[in-house]
Amino acid sequence: MQGGSLSVREGEDILQSAEVDAQLRTEVCSTEYKSIMMNCDVVLAITVQESFAHEKKHPRCATPFIGGCGRRHAADLADHAGGENRAVDGRPLASNGHRMCTVAQAACLLDQEDITPSSTDNSTSINSSLFIPSAFSTNKMSPLLAPLKTNTARRVLNSFPWMTAPFIVAAPMRVMSGPELALAVSRAGGLGFIGPGAKPDDTITDLAMARRLMNAAATATFNSSMFDTVLPVGVGFQLWNGDIDSATRAVREHRPCAAWLFAPRNGQPELDEWTDALRKASPGIQVWIQVGTLQESLEAANSRSRPDVLVVQGAEAGGHGTAEGAMGLMTLFLEVADAVHRSNMPLFAAGGIADGRGVAAALALGATGVALGTRFLASTEARISKGYQQEIVRATDGASHTIRTTLYNQLRGTKGWPERYSPRGIVNKSWHDHQAGVPFDELKRLHDDAVQAGDSGWGPDGRLATYAGAAIGLVHSVESSSVLVNRLQTEACDVIRRLPGS
Repeated sequence: MQGGSLSVREGEDILQSAEVDAQLRTEVCSTEYKSIMMNCDVVLAITVQESFAHEKKHPRCATPFIGGCGRRHAADLADHAGGENRAVDGRPLASNGHRMCTVAQAACLLDQEDITPSSTDNSTSINSSLFIPSAFSTNKMSPLLAPLKTNTARRVLNSFPWMTAPFIVAAPMRVMSGPELALAVSRAGGLGFIGPGAKPDDTITDLAMARRLMNAAATATFNSSMFDTVLPVGVGFQLWNGDIDSATRAVREHRPCAAWLFAPRNGQPELDEWTDALRKASPGIQVWIQVGTLQESLEAANSRSRPDVLVVQGAEAGGHGTAEGAMGLMTLFLEVADAVHRSNMPLFAAGGIADGRGVAAALALGATGVALGTRFLASTEARISKGYQQEIVRATDGASHTIRTTLYNQLRGTKGWPERYSPRGIVNKSWHDHQAGVPFDELKRLHDDAVQAGDSGWGPDGRLATYAGAAIGLVHSVESSSVLVNRLQTEACDVIRRLPGS
């Protein structure tokens, strides 16, 4: 290699030596058009000629990418193969807005430490269709991207090959995370989870709807033929009042790619029971377990049925979460990461994350990815009342205007939650009157009247439960899930790019 430039042969040698799944590598043919596409730290290699040939033969099939990602189309490369369309910084863009990088830079991302991109040489490695992304203006990649180079990140891509980095997950919020939201997030390059329904059997209905939506809205880069056996959405189960028989039937019939387990009444033994049953019913399903304390994470990591992924949720999170021994995400995540590092499990951070700055901060902590709930309540696909959603957008100052309390459980008649859990929500008249000493019977009467009032039952003068996290002050508008996923990823990469030494 001379002057930061590689021959086609040298580039192919690098790709062959890189840690890339052999089966996926066979999808890439050897031509002078070999290109590397990079989205933050996920490197995807394709060949334009092979992609066109494949597309012509299989017009509804995804273009093959190393990493298995079928979101980006070969036409994006062909449209600008000569670099006619350039961004403000002068570097050419694909039509989807993602910049290109060289084979040498891709090799660096794949841990080929002896090859580093030049900080001054912006020439292409193979031909003029290869472009250097603005994220790589220095010799060394930001240390914040290191979590995305690990085996845990590769395992995430192996299990969920459509995902792009930084990894964004929509958490399974009860009732409000329906199939439309989950599928929209996955289609955008994230992973969407369907939340528990009002009844255990609602999960079966929602998964069936997800499959119908897949079939009805198939595209050339994300179509039902790619997922004949596995749905590209996860499903959440609330264990303390869940039905394990209904859950196993749901995953057996509809094969969601992942199951998120939360709130057992009997701790790790109950989690193990569910994990074993789900894996037996749907071999290959990825089991995610949500933890809110160091002790819970240790029990999960050392269990006989260890999960595939741990979701570490800080006390900032909305809805029901750990009440006893809860702490903020920054401290909790670091303690958990240190304690379970030998398990090599992917760790996803949750709680208080609502924009790309939070995503970047989680990556700095060592997270493989992030899970968001409250932010996706303000999405067009959320299954949520308009009044509830408007309050999510309106509210600010989560430290003052959200609180963990079981008051709203009592007003709603929700019983049975294990004592170690309590929900965080936005305060309103019910809370303020409770603090002022209004008797519960009167609070209950006023609450039930508000239920009949519809959307006006929410808001600062309302009385209905508005479960949301402490990051409400960062939620300013209702947008589509695809816009949210793409913005979170772009903002996170921009934050990392601006850091000193990046």
